[in-house]
Amino acid sequence: MAFGSNLSALWILNANGWMQYPTGAHFDIDTLRMEMTSFSELVFNPVSQVKFVHTVMAGYVTGAMFIMAISAWYLLRGRERDVALRSFAIGSVFGTLAIIGTLQLGDSSAYEVAQVQPVKLAAMEGEWQTEPAPAPFHVGCLAGTGSRA
Repeated sequence: MAFGSNLSALWILNANGWMQYPTGAHFDIDTLRMEMTSFSELVFNPVSQVKFVHTVMAGYVTGAMFIMAISAWYLLRGRERDVALRSFAIGSVFGTLAIIGTLQLGDSSAYEVAQVQPVKLAAMEGEWQTEPAPAPFHVGCLAGTGSRA
Protein backbone atom coordinates (compact mmCIF):
# COMPACT_ATOMS: atom_id res chain seq x y z
CA MET A 1 0.00 0.00 0.00
CA ALA A 2 2.82 2.41 0.87
CA PHE A 3 4.59 1.62 -2.40
CA GLY A 4 1.41 2.18 -4.41
CA SER A 5 0.71 5.46 -2.63
CA ASN A 6 4.23 6.71 -3.33
CA LEU A 7 4.01 5.61 -6.95
CA SER A 8 0.72 7.46 -7.30
CA ALA A 9 2.26 10.57 -5.72
CA LEU A 10 5.20 10.32 -8.12
CA TRP A 11 2.96 10.42 -11.20
CA ILE A 12 0.72 13.14 -9.80
CA LEU A 13 3.73 15.31 -9.00
CA ASN A 14 5.35 14.49 -12.36
CA ALA A 15 2.20 15.77 -14.08
CA ASN A 16 2.13 18.85 -11.87
CA GLY A 17 5.85 19.50 -12.36
CA TRP A 18 5.42 19.18 -16.11
CA MET A 19 2.57 21.71 -16.04
CA GLN A 20 4.77 24.11 -14.06
CA TYR A 21 7.89 23.52 -16.16
CA PRO A 22 7.17 21.52 -19.34
CA THR A 23 10.36 19.63 -20.19
CA GLY A 24 10.58 16.92 -22.81
CA ALA A 25 7.83 18.35 -25.00
CA HIS A 26 7.27 20.85 -27.77
CA PHE A 27 4.25 22.78 -28.97
CA ASP A 28 2.98 21.63 -32.38
CA ILE A 29 1.51 24.67 -34.11
CA ASP A 30 -0.42 22.53 -36.61
CA THR A 31 -2.35 20.54 -34.00
CA LEU A 32 -2.24 23.28 -31.33
CA ARG A 33 -1.08 20.91 -28.61
CA MET A 34 1.95 19.97 -26.60
CA GLU A 35 3.57 16.73 -27.72
CA MET A 36 6.00 14.69 -25.67
CA THR A 37 9.47 14.37 -27.15
CA SER A 38 11.28 12.70 -24.25
CA PHE A 39 9.67 10.51 -21.61
CA SER A 40 12.83 10.53 -19.48
CA GLU A 41 12.90 14.35 -19.41
CA LEU A 42 9.29 14.32 -18.25
CA VAL A 43 10.00 11.79 -15.49
CA PHE A 44 13.23 13.45 -14.34
CA ASN A 45 11.90 17.00 -14.47
CA PRO A 46 13.84 18.84 -11.73
CA VAL A 47 10.73 20.62 -10.47
CA SER A 48 8.72 17.43 -10.00
CA GLN A 49 11.58 15.44 -8.45
CA VAL A 50 12.15 17.98 -5.68
CA LYS A 51 8.41 18.23 -5.02
CA PHE A 52 8.07 14.44 -4.90
CA VAL A 53 10.82 13.91 -2.34
CA HIS A 54 9.51 16.88 -0.30
CA THR A 55 6.01 15.36 -0.31
CA VAL A 56 7.25 11.91 0.71
CA MET A 57 9.31 13.43 3.50
CA ALA A 58 6.24 15.35 4.72
CA GLY A 59 4.40 12.02 4.79
CA TYR A 60 7.14 10.67 7.04
CA VAL A 61 6.57 13.63 9.38
CA THR A 62 2.86 12.80 9.49
CA GLY A 63 3.61 9.15 10.21
CA ALA A 64 6.03 10.03 13.00
CA MET A 65 3.49 12.37 14.60
CA PHE A 66 0.84 9.64 14.38
CA ILE A 67 3.14 7.13 16.13
CA MET A 68 3.98 9.71 18.80
CA ALA A 69 0.28 10.46 19.37
CA ILE A 70 -0.58 6.79 19.82
CA SER A 71 2.42 6.35 22.13
CA ALA A 72 1.35 9.38 24.20
CA TRP A 73 -2.17 7.98 24.44
CA TYR A 74 -0.78 4.68 25.73
CA LEU A 75 1.39 6.55 28.25
CA LEU A 76 -1.57 8.61 29.49
CA ARG A 77 -3.63 5.45 29.92
CA GLY A 78 -0.76 3.63 31.65
CA ARG A 79 -0.74 0.80 29.10
CA GLU A 80 2.33 -0.91 27.64
CA ARG A 81 4.63 1.75 29.13
CA ASP A 82 7.92 0.25 27.86
CA VAL A 83 6.65 -0.14 24.30
CA ALA A 84 5.07 3.32 24.35
CA LEU A 85 8.27 4.99 25.59
CA ARG A 86 10.37 3.20 23.00
CA SER A 87 8.01 3.98 20.11
CA PHE A 88 7.68 7.61 21.25
CA ALA A 89 11.47 7.98 21.29
CA ILE A 90 11.86 6.39 17.86
CA GLY A 91 9.02 8.52 16.47
CA SER A 92 10.61 11.64 17.94
CA VAL A 93 14.00 10.99 16.37
CA PHE A 94 12.54 9.93 13.03
CA GLY A 95 10.10 12.87 13.05
CA THR A 96 12.84 15.37 13.83
CA LEU A 97 15.00 14.07 10.98
CA ALA A 98 11.98 14.09 8.65
CA ILE A 99 11.14 17.69 9.62
CA ILE A 100 14.72 18.77 8.89
CA GLY A 101 14.57 16.97 5.54
CA THR A 102 11.19 18.48 4.70
CA LEU A 103 12.45 21.98 5.43
CA GLN A 104 15.60 21.44 3.35
CA LEU A 105 13.64 20.00 0.43
CA GLY A 106 11.06 22.79 0.65
CA ASP A 107 13.91 25.26 0.34
CA SER A 108 15.25 23.33 -2.65
CA SER A 109 11.78 23.45 -4.18
CA ALA A 110 11.76 27.23 -3.77
CA TYR A 111 15.13 27.43 -5.53
CA GLU A 112 13.69 25.45 -8.45
CA VAL A 113 10.69 27.79 -8.57
CA ALA A 114 13.09 30.77 -8.54
CA GLN A 115 14.89 29.33 -11.58
CA VAL A 116 11.86 28.52 -13.72
CA GLN A 117 9.11 30.85 -12.39
CA PRO A 118 10.63 33.86 -10.58
CA VAL A 119 7.36 35.82 -10.59
CA LYS A 120 5.61 32.90 -8.87
CA LEU A 121 8.27 32.90 -6.15
CA ALA A 122 7.80 36.64 -5.65
CA ALA A 123 4.05 36.07 -5.21
CA MET A 124 4.72 33.21 -2.78
CA GLU A 125 6.93 35.54 -0.73
CA GLY A 126 4.49 38.47 -0.92
CA GLU A 127 6.94 40.68 -2.83
CA TRP A 128 4.51 42.97 -4.66
CA GLN A 129 7.10 45.55 -5.72
CA THR A 130 10.48 44.96 -7.31
CA GLU A 131 13.27 45.77 -4.90
CA PRO A 132 17.00 45.94 -5.57
CA ALA A 133 18.89 42.78 -4.67
CA PRO A 134 19.03 41.40 -2.11
CA ALA A 135 15.31 41.48 -1.38
CA PRO A 136 14.38 41.92 2.28
CA PHE A 137 13.78 38.81 4.34
CA HIS A 138 10.25 38.43 5.75
CA VAL A 139 9.50 35.95 8.50
CA GLY A 140 5.78 36.22 7.86
CA CYS A 141 3.42 38.04 5.57
CA LEU A 142 -0.20 39.09 5.75
CA ALA A 143 -0.76 39.58 2.05
CA GLY A 144 -3.94 41.32 1.07
CA THR A 145 -5.17 43.04 -2.02
CA GLY A 146 -5.07 46.41 -0.27
CA SER A 147 -1.31 46.22 0.34
CA ARG A 148 -0.46 45.42 -3.26
CA ALA A 149 0.91 48.17 -5.50
